[in-house]
Amino acid sequence: MSGQVFRITELNPRLEMEIGELLESERLASRYSLDCDLFGIFDSDGSLAGITGSREFETEYLLHFVAVREDERGEGIGTALVSRVLAYASSRCESVWVLAVPGYEEYFERFGFEPATTDKIPGRVRDSRDLAGIEIASTKVMTLRLPERWQSI
Repeated sequence: MSGQVFRITELNPRLEMEIGELLESERLASRYSLDCDLFGIFDSDGSLAGITGSREFETEYLLHFVAVREDERGEGIGTALVSRVLAYASSRCESVWVLAVPGYEEYFERFGFEPATTDKIPGRVRDSRDLAGIEIASTKVMTLRLPERWQSI
């Protein structure tokens, strides 16, 4: 794995470009919002290796995306990022929601996410602008009820 997971609180033009390129390559650009809580892992040269975006809605948390550079996959970066998001959310929220791209359900099941139906998405999440541009029917809705404190895997 490239390094430690950092919460990104300030963006600079280079980082914004790297985020945009990574999300575009993964077809996740529509899920990016300036309101996202961002967590990232960087290479030794300071380049973005992987990133997550998520957002809090009172007692619910929405994991917008997980993206890892293709040449960095299989190194545990995605696992470290999701674990960090869940640790952060566990002290703030009761559950986390993800709209998984088809084929990635098993990945999220490793963290304890379970399938859910679209009608179970809380209204404050569903009615937010965060889901505006996402075709929910083409995703797999999953949820994870958080323990008091998330234990990283």
